[in-house]
Amino acid sequence: MAEIRHSYDWWAYQFRVVHLSGVQGIETWNDSVVKFLRFALELRGEERLLDVACGSGPHAVRLAGQGFHVVGLDISPMLIGHCREQAARLSLSARASFCVGDMRALPFQSAFDAGYLYSGSFGFFGLPDDLRVLEGIARALKPGGRFVIDGLDPARMRANVGPRAQARPEGVYATDTRYDDATRTMVTEFHFTDREGNLHLAAEPERVRLYEEEEMRGLCEQA
Repeated sequence: MAEIRHSYDWWAYQFRVVHLSGVQGIETWNDSVVKFLRFALELRGEERLLDVACGSGPHAVRLAGQGFHVVGLDISPMLIGHCREQAARLSLSARASFCVGDMRALPFQSAFDAGYLYSGSFGFFGLPDDLRVLEGIARALKPGGRFVIDGLDPARMRANVGPRAQARPEGVYATDTRYDDATRTMVTEFHFTDREGNLHLAAEPERVRLYEEEEMRGLCEQA
């Protein structure tokens, strides 16, 4: 059995595309997310939308299919490649465009009517970089623009630490999560054992800073 360490890009594709494609109910879940976003953002039908940390693009592609113009940004080139392939396959490339980028340095100025950052992707950096993300979002929105952030509930996350494993046809996915009280950060180690018995490891663990509601409100006001 070989032990192989991979970059974030490899893991992003493995979990967001390969793994999620086989999760029962994922299509229904993504449909419900888009329905919620349309309600929460008060979308009327012609808005230009920004999808920050778009991942494999399920929400951006759906919204483009419903008539919106969407720009998705993610730091993973493999995920952005997948997003572009999906948009082209559905003949949506004119409405859904995707770019590789770091959400700490969003390259937009007053360009979007609304947007969203979903799937618990806020908090990857800790302060002050997480504030830079919010400041970039504020700059990217037109005056009066609206934005939804899907945050992680600290109490719930702290109660769900420990190891987990899931067997799938391509192999076994495993995570081991702990909470670092000193930095208020969830730290997760990712492992994947393929059908040949090879153990795939992440180059480094994923760290997500958790924010209480009032702290998050303060950051948004600051931005």
